[in-house]
Amino acid sequence: MEIPLVLGILVVAMVLFATEWLRVDLTALLVLTALAVFGLVSIDEAFSGFANPAVVTVVAMYVLGASLSQTGVTQTIGHQIYRIAGDRESLLVVAIMLTVGTMSAFMNNIGATAVLFPAVVGLARQAGIPASKLLMPLAFGSLLGGMLTLIGTPPNLLVSMSLEAHGFDGFEVFDFVPVGLPILIVGVLFMATLGRRLLPVRVSPEAELGEFIRTYLTELMILPESPLIGRTLAESRLGRDFDIAVLGIIRKAPVPEGTPYEGPGERPTTRQIRILSPLPHEVLNEGDHLLVEANVEKIMEVRRTGGVQIKAELGGRESAITSDDIGLLEVVISPQSWIVGRTMKEIDFRNRFQVTALGIYRHGEMLHDKLGRIPVKAGDVLLVQGQRESLRHLRDERHFLVLEEVELEGMRTDRAWRAMLVMGAAVGCATFGLLHIALAGTIAAIAMVLLRCLTMEEAYRSIDWKSVFLIAGMLPLAIAMEHSGAAQWLAGGMLSTLAPMGPLVVMGGFFIATTLLTQVMSNAAAAVLVVPIALEAASGMGLSPYPFAMAIAISASTSFITPVAHPANILVYGPGNYRFLDYMRVGGPLLILIFFLTLVLVPMVWPLVPGS
Repeated sequence: MEIPLVLGILVVAMVLFATEWLRVDLTALLVLTALAVFGLVSIDEAFSGFANPAVVTVVAMYVLGASLSQTGVTQTIGHQIYRIAGDRESLLVVAIMLTVGTMSAFMNNIGATAVLFPAVVGLARQAGIPASKLLMPLAFGSLLGGMLTLIGTPPNLLVSMSLEAHGFDGFEVFDFVPVGLPILIVGVLFMATLGRRLLPVRVSPEAELGEFIRTYLTELMILPESPLIGRTLAESRLGRDFDIAVLGIIRKAPVPEGTPYEGPGERPTTRQIRILSPLPHEVLNEGDHLLVEANVEKIMEVRRTGGVQIKAELGGRESAITSDDIGLLEVVISPQSWIVGRTMKEIDFRNRFQVTALGIYRHGEMLHDKLGRIPVKAGDVLLVQGQRESLRHLRDERHFLVLEEVELEGMRTDRAWRAMLVMGAAVGCATFGLLHIALAGTIAAIAMVLLRCLTMEEAYRSIDWKSVFLIAGMLPLAIAMEHSGAAQWLAGGMLSTLAPMGPLVVMGGFFIATTLLTQVMSNAAAAVLVVPIALEAASGMGLSPYPFAMAIAISASTSFITPVAHPANILVYGPGNYRFLDYMRVGGPLLILIFFLTLVLVPMVWPLVPGS
């Protein structure tokens, strides 16, 4: 009875992961509680994932990665790419992928992608290359780099911990290099040659945003008989009744006495002033020019009833809605952001971040009507306006990635050497067996805070808690599969089908199974589900567990053929203006290359037969 129950929970979890009817971390917690309620694991086992060394290590790596970012180490690396590669597309692809791959070997994939993301967008602009030609190589490079070390990506850690749970020695930090490095090199060469030719050439979101400004920003002049005169913006009900956002007010005001004047003719008595991002209590006057953003039909409606005259369109003049104090910014919603799935109104976007959202760019479409009611999605590009100080703070929010080069202003660049030394010491201690990787990572994370490379608040913000709960919640399922015999039953089925064709085919079967799972669910969850089955299969055939474990770790990072397979893919999906099938067209051949490389390299480094 236990085996069908465990497999039933597994199937339900896979459906929920694939459909995202529920958040993945909530699904993992439901799995945990279901296993405990049905008595498939003990209470201690149900919550053991939160104390698992793999989870502790993942948390530490998030903090260490944030420390390298906060001290400007990773950004400085990004700034050197253009100096080395110039504006040649193929060299840029190579430089970007090798850089992000190296970074990803020592920090989480999405963190490495996010850190270099603004730099790569800036490189595309500087070189005159469509961003779609560089952003997918950036995401793929981070996934390939995660294959290089034990700490490069959570599946590597989880596979190693699973080996230890079965009584074997776990992998060392650089045990992945003999297989991962050739795969990274081949992946980079593929993307720099055939892969970049398969990448689409698409109109950038920035161009679409420019068209949005031309089309939907208009000036309205308040006529003498207008009922709006004397009312505040809130009382005018322009937003509530007409869905019109007033971005600025241009009006004539008396010249203050004592103001110096050196121009020709008589001294003027009035001057023109601009009030940008006006507050709701701003009173409207006769002759005011309102800079508004709205649907054309709504503008025509207020023209008929509001006592206003429509002036010529602004023609995309960004300067009309910017000044020394007010600016425009294009930002991307991070996949890790808590605002994903919520509307602007629900999160009180304007008051929370002190900026105004002018439009949302989503996969080739500019959304502008009733922005407050549109649920935000990961990868959306927002055009925002606000005080430049507010925009600067927006850069520091982990919810957003700025579509331009981010200056190192405000970063603790004087502590960069401290961060690099601490990171090097942690890796060294784990590599030479002086400390367990979980303990070395934790000590290093504490040292980063003590050395003021980042604050405790920044450390907490850097952790992707959704991933932490996902991993901790799914680990008890692996325990249940072991205790119930479900892993042995599935391994037996796999062996009865593939064993007659040889151990290499069996290993390839597990690679394909893990790859398919990781396209529709977390790669960490996929590794947790498959590795106990693979280890049982290896034991049943009298083979070494290491090649099977290594193959699963590699396959768990092959999230190339769908945009939803990994947050790094989601991050570049909108800004690159990609389509769903673009990932399959480019990632499919890359995945096939890695599959055959794995079948060749893994048995050479980790023999299938013990002692051979």
